[in-house]
Amino acid sequence: MSFETILSTVPHHSAALANLGMTRLAQQRYGEAAIAYEKAVALDPERADWHGNLGAAYVRGGDFDTAAKCFGRAADLDRITSAYQVHLGIALRAAGDLTASIQVLERVVSDAPSNTSAVAHLVVGLEYTCQWDKLELYHPMLDRATQRALDTGRRPHEDPMLNIRRSSDIALNQSVAQAWSR
Repeated sequence: MSFETILSTVPHHSAALANLGMTRLAQQRYGEAAIAYEKAVALDPERADWHGNLGAAYVRGGDFDTAAKCFGRAADLDRITSAYQVHLGIALRAAGDLTASIQVLERVVSDAPSNTSAVAHLVVGLEYTCQWDKLELYHPMLDRATQRALDTGRRPHEDPMLNIRRSSDIALNQSVAQAWSR
């Protein structure tokens, strides 16, 4: 059965379309997920989570500019959840807008310094743009967050490649890599 046939059988109810989008996203059928989420968003444009999921479908499909717009809309609709802002920063970086990415992530870290995902992605952006002076501000935050995650058996937000670039401590590099491989 074709996707178009399946889509035509789904009731024109935004939740049903979003569920279809979620299913297609899980199946790694990103174009179909985007179509279903676009239809869900058209029916219920005030749902931040559906804009965010639509952004995820576009990220996975490689359309970072559109993903950034979706995450931006989700962030506008849900000003409490900083995850949409973090995803916006990541999508902007992937789309090549490093300046906007850094600005978004700096705002998130300023508002929520414990958001270690934002700190880790901010550090990557600052590295890409050689803003060494700012890195001195964020490296200690990331060091503490990485160590806390490792101490509690969680995967740090800092990925192994970022950790290797930042630290010459081979034992730490190995611990971060092991945490990510688990």
